[in-house]
Amino acid sequence: MSRAFPERTLEIEGQTYRLVLDINAQALLEDKLSTPKDEVVFQTVAQKAIEGSVRHARWLFWASLQRYHSDITPERAGDLMSAASDAPGALSGALSETRPDEADVKALGVKKSRPRKAPTA
Repeated sequence: MSRAFPERTLEIEGQTYRLVLDINAQALLEDKLSTPKDEVVFQTVAQKAIEGSVRHARWLFWASLQRYHSDITPERAGDLMSAASDAPGALSGALSETRPDEADVKALGVKKSRPRKAPTA
């Protein structure tokens, strides 16, 4: 049932970059953005990036580069995003691979949860 997180490649300014948003990248992102008072989870960052937050998109892009390009800073990741017209597509593709495979979910018998009403006082 397990699957590897596919890598995406992106050509920027004549150099090829490899992006992957695997579990290690997701945990690194959470570690980087969390504080003792505010626990940040990967899904929140991803959702905010999808909703248009450039800051969160840059952090995701940075995290996706860390496996193969660990010397890249968040600021350099932003520069690379600005230089690459297809960076949003590559990031979107990498993000889509973080969702669980529907066949795995079905095989495990996981049912989609519905929002519940908060208990009343």
